[in-house]
Amino acid sequence: MAETGKPEANKKASFFRDDGQPSLSATLVKYTLVPAIPLAIIAALSADADTWRVNDTHHFYFELIAVIFATIVAFYGILRARQTKDRFSLMIGLAYLASAVIDALHAAFSFNAANETLFLNYFIPQTWFAGRTFISSVMIIAIVRYAAASKVQVESPDDAAGRALQKGRQDFASFSIIMVTLITAVALTFISFFTVLPSIVIDYPVHRPYEIPPLALFTAALFLFYQKGLYKTNDVFYKGILLSLLFDVFSQIVMSYSAEPFNTTHNVSHVLKNASYFINIIALAMWGIQYNKMVKQNEQVIRSSYERLKAADRIKDDFINIAAHELRTPVLPIMLSAENLVDSLPGDENAKVILRNATRLTKLTNDILDVSRIESGTISYRMEPVRINEVILEVVASQKTNLKSGVQVLTQCDLTNNIYIEADRSRLMQVFTNIVGNALKFTKEGFVRIETLLPLGFDGIEIIISDTGPGIPADVLPNLFGKFVTKNVGMGSYQGTGLGLFISKAIISAHGGRISARNGEKGGAVFQIALTITQNKNRQGA
Repeated sequence: MAETGKPEANKKASFFRDDGQPSLSATLVKYTLVPAIPLAIIAALSADADTWRVNDTHHFYFELIAVIFATIVAFYGILRARQTKDRFSLMIGLAYLASAVIDALHAAFSFNAANETLFLNYFIPQTWFAGRTFISSVMIIAIVRYAAASKVQVESPDDAAGRALQKGRQDFASFSIIMVTLITAVALTFISFFTVLPSIVIDYPVHRPYEIPPLALFTAALFLFYQKGLYKTNDVFYKGILLSLLFDVFSQIVMSYSAEPFNTTHNVSHVLKNASYFINIIALAMWGIQYNKMVKQNEQVIRSSYERLKAADRIKDDFINIAAHELRTPVLPIMLSAENLVDSLPGDENAKVILRNATRLTKLTNDILDVSRIESGTISYRMEPVRINEVILEVVASQKTNLKSGVQVLTQCDLTNNIYIEADRSRLMQVFTNIVGNALKFTKEGFVRIETLLPLGFDGIEIIISDTGPGIPADVLPNLFGKFVTKNVGMGSYQGTGLGLFISKAIISAHGGRISARNGEKGGAVFQIALTITQNKNRQGA
């Protein structure tokens, strides 16, 4: 472990964090202390009120530029919020949109009253104060409420619901404060037509004391930006906000020394305010370039990862195919030997164990091969007219050896004597063998029923296989036909591979049919298979 007491370590840690991002000291110097030097010089040079005087028309142009800049910031701020789901950007965008409206009213009313000197002497300071108080208040709310970079740890659904409710209340409270502030600012603009605020302009060095509150708010927003750690965010938009706040602070400092409209301090304050807006425009433009570059990089990473996954998937499929084919070679003679052994030693339990496990290994090998073929689209079907009742009765006969004492197999297939479907007979038998076999495996007593239905008005047949077993667990049912999903967990020592129903669904789908599963009203599992009839000799009069 490195010793933090070394001078070299302390020197490095003061300017850069362990992850290589600038520290508080580096950001403070770069974005606050260094820019503050020229801004302080500008503020000092603005002390002479007669250096730069303009008229009401020029003032109108200053405000018009402010309206245009604020509208651009609002548009791109809201657009950024839509793309990134960033509430801080949304708040900034809406704040600048409202500020643009206030600046537009301020400019229009001032221009219309161009010849009314006494009116402008209090109207302009009051409306400037209203607009700056609004934007500085929103900045503080946005930084405190929406720009926190901490991640919320949700430990339970109840905890998540509580956090969401609390967050909704905080959002409502924040928006309520902002709306009250906006309404107050707009109301003050209109009130300024008729009312002069007490001591709006005084003879002391700070001629406009009403600029102190927004100055304090902008300064507080700048402090909170650092206090909340937002300088750590690797986002040029946040750096733009940081720098623009500094310009707003100096804009208010300079404006507080303005004794009358259109003098040097008045004009410089407007220029600094517009510069603040312009900094945010540049920051948003640079963020757009940064964002597009990041999106392209992510697309390349995703595309590269996708190609690697495809290659890995192909390797996996090739391996499974080779492994399954190679497994077949030793399994077949083992099966034949096990069968011969059981025939020669019918009472030998060891021989039966060998045969049972050889059978399971054969089924596993075949299932893996089938899954690989299904996923690669190479599975083939030998389609021919098949009597559905013959397939079902043949499957039932093959499962007689798996019947437990107290379990019956009931078939109701009389309606299907002359009904044919176009199918791969062996694959269809594979499906029914799997489902009927599962039903018998999980039914300790009672019955397994196989029914066929011919819905009127449809050229289809429905086969229903139900049992009186424990049914399908609720957590398994939604994904029952997925790979490696089994419904027999906790039902005994036998554990299936979870591939049979996945294969069954793929086979039925390839035949243009449907398969579904549910639990019966009185318990047990119910499987329904729907297939299309290609020939019905009863209907043809045969």
